[in-house]
Amino acid sequence: MRGAPLLLLLLAGGGALAAEPAAPAPPASAQAAPAVAAPNTLVTFKDPDKFIDAGTDGIGSRTSPQVLDALKKHLQQLGARWLPAGQTLQITVTDIDLAGRFDPRPGRDNRVRIMRDGDWPRIDLHYTLKQDGRTLQDADAHLSDMSYLMNSGLTRSDDWLRYEKSMLDRWFAKTFAGRP
Repeated sequence: MRGAPLLLLLLAGGGALAAEPAAPAPPASAQAAPAVAAPNTLVTFKDPDKFIDAGTDGIGSRTSPQVLDALKKHLQQLGARWLPAGQTLQITVTDIDLAGRFDPRPGRDNRVRIMRDGDWPRIDLHYTLKQDGRTLQDADAHLSDMSYLMNSGLTRSDDWLRYEKSMLDRWFAKTFAGRP
């Protein structure tokens, strides 16, 4: 029982500490918002419902927002990596034909994309590279990778768009590497 007064004193003191009001938050104007850099690569899709194969269910299926979003993010990451400060890139994707095809045989899970040599990825686009309002490049690009099964490597073996992204990586490096 000798420890009881000490325990009561500790509990009372702890309660007083817990009841202590918290320090007021600084005013909103004093809180710094994290800086978010605007992307230097703007990606748009022209008539995506007419793309050959940009869906998750094969040719003739609806264009998938997940496919478009993943390719858009990848192109923006490439722009951030390869383009020097002050340059902006506008890309308009005009067609997509993903690698492989869905096997339409009855009794099969039609959501499995089968990769064959004859079903290589293709992406058509138009791009404009600018610096300080001046156009440096303005061109169409027709990307395809007939050797996609050998070219993509194992770096993205878990990425379902690895063949298209590898093709975009090579095009971006070839087109924009070494620019001032």
